[in-house]
Amino acid sequence: LNYLGGLQGQDSTGFKVNQVDLVAAYQLGKLGLGINLTDQMRKFEESEGINWMGGALYANYALTEKFLLALRAESLSDKKHAILGEGEDGTTVMEFTLSANIKIAGGLTLIPEFRIDKSNTTLFTGKDGDAKDSTAGFLLAAVYKF
Repeated sequence: LNYLGGLQGQDSTGFKVNQVDLVAAYQLGKLGLGINLTDQMRKFEESEGINWMGGALYANYALTEKFLLALRAESLSDKKHAILGEGEDGTTVMEFTLSANIKIAGGLTLIPEFRIDKSNTTLFTGKDGDAKDSTAGFLLAAVYKF
C-alpha cells in the first residue's frame, strides 16, 4: 500500500494531491495473479477537487521453465478530466495486453507484447491523423539479467 500527498507545482498553477495505490500479488505454483488499484484526488486552490482512478488485473502462467504467458487488463476512469481528454462524460480507457516471456540463453529474455486500448472518446490518433477511439500496438523487448 502506497500513499503520495503534498503540493505539486511551484507557482499559482500548483495543486494539492492525495493518491493511494494498492499492489498485491500471489503465486500459486506456475500461476501468478496480481492486482493494482489507485485513486488520485487533485485539489486546486479555488475549485472543486477532481480525481481519477485506475485498476489492473494480472495473470501469468509458466508453461515451461523457459516460456511464460501473461494477460493484463486495465481500466482508467477520468470523469472530471484530471489527466485525460475532454469527453462530455469524462474519459474511460480499457486496455488488454497479452505478452510472453521467452528465456533464450544465459540471462537473455525476449518479451513480445500485443496491446489493445479502447476509449469512450476519440483519445487516439490513426496513421491518417484522424481521431479514433481505439489503438493497438506490438512491441518486442529484449531483457538481459546480469
